[in-house]
Amino acid sequence: MADYDIRRELLEGLEYQRASVRSIVEGLAEEAWHRPVVPSGWTVAGMVEHLGNAERHWFQEVVAAEYPDLPWDEGRPPYNPTMAFTCDRPSSEVLGYYQEQCDRADEILAGLSLSDVPRGRHRGEEIPSVSVVILHIIEETAAHTGHLEIARELLDGATGLGLRLRALRSEGHEGCAMSAGTVPLVRELVTSLLQRARLQAGGPELRGLAWRMGVI
Repeated sequence: MADYDIRRELLEGLEYQRASVRSIVEGLAEEAWHRPVVPSGWTVAGMVEHLGNAERHWFQEVVAAEYPDLPWDEGRPPYNPTMAFTCDRPSSEVLGYYQEQCDRADEILAGLSLSDVPRGRHRGEEIPSVSVVILHIIEETAAHTGHLEIARELLDGATGLGLRLRALRSEGHEGCAMSAGTVPLVRELVTSLLQRARLQAGGPELRGLAWRMGVI
């Protein structure tokens, strides 16, 4: 498979996960966006904001070394990974913030290749390629769509709203992000990238990515 095809598959996979986030929260009552339903206390609004922050950090700060001051930041507390994700702003504003960060990420990616080295760092750690960042955001977004699906069911009983479940219910399983033939090719790319960068000795987040991909 050509590099262009791998790039296309990765970007389609990324957008697939983003679209699944939007699909899961569509139609959720405003009050429910701000009501925690699990003991840790996070809310749907807080989780969607967190996903926007992840897009912003990894693509703007890490990949492009951009550190913009945004109107959204006014009145928001600094990031604290030990605190539950919550946000008291209206759902329309939270979704708008998330979409803006995704759009900016796409603009940055449009001018880069998979092998380009990010200009910034993550917690002082160099990241070996743009590919690793894309894969990380796919992984993180996919994980949190699962959290959002659970929250949605607990909040109003709605199920099957994620694109994956909708696709499985459609005839021929249409709509899946990656074809079965592409998965091993992407895995081969990931294996090569991770081994070349020796991420086994890298930070815990990147080691975790390598472990979940089954390469260490």
